[in-house]
Amino acid sequence: MDSALRFYEHAQDYLSLVRVHCYMGNIEKASEIANDTGDRAASYHLARHYEGHDDIKQAVHFYTRAQAYNNAIRLCKENGLDDQLMNLALLSNPEDMMEAACYYEEKGTHMDRAVSLYHKAMRALLKSGDTEKIVFFANVSRQKELFIMAANYLQSLDWRKDPEILKTIIGFYTKGRAPDLLAGFYEACAQVEIDDYQNYEKALDALTEALKCISKAKDSSGQQEARLADMQHKITLIKKFVYARRLYAENAGEAVRLCEALLEEPELDPAVRIGDAFGFLVEHHCQQGNFQEAYRKLEELQKLLPSQNIRYYISQASLEALQKEMGLPMDRSDRRHNVKEEDEVEEDLNVP
Repeated sequence: MDSALRFYEHAQDYLSLVRVHCYMGNIEKASEIANDTGDRAASYHLARHYEGHDDIKQAVHFYTRAQAYNNAIRLCKENGLDDQLMNLALLSNPEDMMEAACYYEEKGTHMDRAVSLYHKAMRALLKSGDTEKIVFFANVSRQKELFIMAANYLQSLDWRKDPEILKTIIGFYTKGRAPDLLAGFYEACAQVEIDDYQNYEKALDALTEALKCISKAKDSSGQQEARLADMQHKITLIKKFVYARRLYAENAGEAVRLCEALLEEPELDPAVRIGDAFGFLVEHHCQQGNFQEAYRKLEELQKLLPSQNIRYYISQASLEALQKEMGLPMDRSDRRHNVKEEDEVEEDLNVP
């Protein structure tokens, strides 16, 4: 056995050295080797030996040296070593931190430690970007601040294309009792519906929810009334536009009159985009065969939004009808044959 020890020592095989010394009952020598070398495998073997002999203090020590924090935390929980548990949890991964936090919370003691661990664990998870774990641990912790942290993180994802993420964000802000943040998210949802889908009905629903949230928010800055008034104004403008579009099938003339009146509003955009309102009028006049008026509205829109692509607001069919009826070529290929005409066409109908 001595020759084996010499061989292992020469090879610096500390795990085998510790294993042999444990087998021979030389526990102090085994501990000395594990402590001096810091070998994780040797420390882990020794920790298991101490645990098997119910020497919990030494077992925790060597599990810690082996960086087997999960085992050390388990022993601390099983044996009421609450002070050591906190230090070990802080050294470990987010899962172990959460586990320790739950332990403190269930015991009803050291709630400050539970909160601290929950927060540190969540911050670590947010850095990792593990969405599934972030959502899971927010629900496990039931901490208001963690619900808010998780919701803020989820907003950085593509929630526009994932209804589940959207619902989770709303749920977390609600559970986190953050009506002001929830209102801001509903406003963002409304803007997406307008910008990406031109869906003013859904935008109206989202802004109505935002208004409810702002009404519930506790405001210490004194700006709540101004924000409520601004939100209500946006809702009023969108309602008018939605009503005009719905009315069109029954009374096109009145719908057009309402839309014209809406364009006179001093702060119409961004509640209702100017392009959408003008697009509504251009479409109407094209359908009625009134291409002169349609073109006049188109020119007016281009002057107001010179850098934007009007194809976003007006259908291809209407643009083609205008091209045909007004004799205004819109494709660059149509303009190549007449250099003199080019500048006039660019000026008349700037459609990229």
